[in-house]
Amino acid sequence: MKVVVGIQARLGSTRLPGKVLMPLVGATMLERVLAACGDAYQKVVLIPDSPMDDDLAWFLSQRRIPFLRGPEENVLARYMALLDAYAPDRMIRVCADAPFIRREWVEEFGEMTDPVFVSSVLHAGGQEIWRLCNLSLGGADEHAGHDWFEKNARRFARAPADYLMVNTAEDLAEARRRFVTK
Repeated sequence: MKVVVGIQARLGSTRLPGKVLMPLVGATMLERVLAACGDAYQKVVLIPDSPMDDDLAWFLSQRRIPFLRGPEENVLARYMALLDAYAPDRMIRVCADAPFIRREWVEEFGEMTDPVFVSSVLHAGGQEIWRLCNLSLGGADEHAGHDWFEKNARRFARAPADYLMVNTAEDLAEARRRFVTK
């Protein structure tokens, strides 16, 4: 089974612009997410095609990290482009501001046949599930089908109560503190 992890990233965050390239104890947050997803599956970073994200595209190309560009406001369209470009049997959605995602979670849900929703962590499904999600949402969604998967997929609880997504400067400071104490 061919599984691809799509990691959505952008520099235009409204609460913490540029956060995915900010340093997080020896690496950028995006590099931390890429490493945390493990090496079991192909990883592709999905970024907007806006000029604001040209620096992110340059960063990725310099490190030979596979990436695709697509509509800034339609993250789901970027995932559909990933399906078309890589033709995986199964695709996993991960956010680039989730440096505490665990390899075990990605691997656990990469091989399942059912659509999966893990709150604050990931969602995953086969090609037919992603295409159904896209059709149901009219081909546009800024959250890559999050709400659709939440309603229609098997739900799993994996994230601990203190699981941290980095959305603000305060979150970034806390993430740095946690990485130092690991």
